[in-house]
Amino acid sequence: MNDQLDSTLWGLRDPIGLCATCRAVRIVQSTHGSTFYLCQRSEVDARFVKYPRLPVLRCAEYAPSAEDESSYPKPGIISSHQETGTNS
Repeated sequence: MNDQLDSTLWGLRDPIGLCATCRAVRIVQSTHGSTFYLCQRSEVDARFVKYPRLPVLRCAEYAPSAEDESSYPKPGIISSHQETGTNS
């Protein structure tokens, strides 16, 4: 990847946070052009919000995608998007 493209990608990731590179994310595009980041962990663990408020800066279950494993922090950090009993 060239430097210009790489810096553009990093610029786009900043407002999204960890979700941009997480294995558990599913990117959902609306018909109106909006992009949403669905946390698939919310399907099996009620502590996680289906569509977390971005940017997610800390997450207990964060696992980088294979291509980003060396670029982001390791799992085990307290989640800023875990909430009890609420899914938005």
